[in-house]
Formats: sequence, structure tokens, C-alpha cells
Amino acid sequence: MIKTVNGANATVPNASNADVLEEQIFAGDIDFVTLEVTNTGQTLDVFTIQLKADIDGSFVSVVTAFSSVGPILKYYSVDFATLTSGSNGILSLDVKGCYSMKIIASCTSATTAVTVDGLAWSR
Repeated sequence: MIKTVNGANATVPNASNADVLEEQIFAGDIDFVTLEVTNTGQTLDVFTIQLKADIDGSFVSVVTAFSSVGPILKYYSVDFATLTSGSNGILSLDVKGCYSMKIIASCTSATTAVTVDGLAWSR
């Protein structure tokens, strides 16, 4: 199964976290997600990936720093928590067994526009 992940342009405020993307991935249907993140305004100062295990569960922050890969963050091309204006990057996640994912971001001043697009797939 392959699913397109299309995040609309999200307006990200200064010093206040905003949802950039929320995508249902349904446990058992999707194993991996690869996303391209594009920032067209101010430098980001927060970029958090959250997962939810089931429909009634709460989102839990699973990636807040981009310093090494691990069981969930499989690849990243840049430090998204400091993504500068006019920049983009790619990240890949292992989301096996999760119901939903969310990306939250904030910027250093004024507002910025962040776009997230990619693919979700299973083996």
C-alpha cells in the first residue's frame, strides 16, 4: 500500500507551536513515512514529531531533536528544529503500529509558512 501525504501550507507562529501536519496512518496499513519539509519564511526553532498508538490515545512526542537516527527516525537530511528560510529537507520515519502522526513547529520571529509532502507505505 502506498499513500500520498499532502500537507497544506501551514502558517507557523513565533514562540507558539502550531500543527503543521496531522495524518492518520492506521496501524497495520502503513509502516514507513518519508516527508519533504519546505520552509519559506522565518527560521524554525521547534520541530516535533508526535505519534498516537490508537484512536482514543494521546499524541506522544517521539522526535524532538535531530542529532541521530533511532528506532523511529530512520533518516534526516537537516536539523529541522533550525530549518532556515528558503530551505527544505527530507526525513524518513518507521511508524509501524501507530494510528496517527502529527508534526508541530514554531519559528524564531514573525510567522513562516511550512509545507510537508511525501509518501507513506508498507512492505
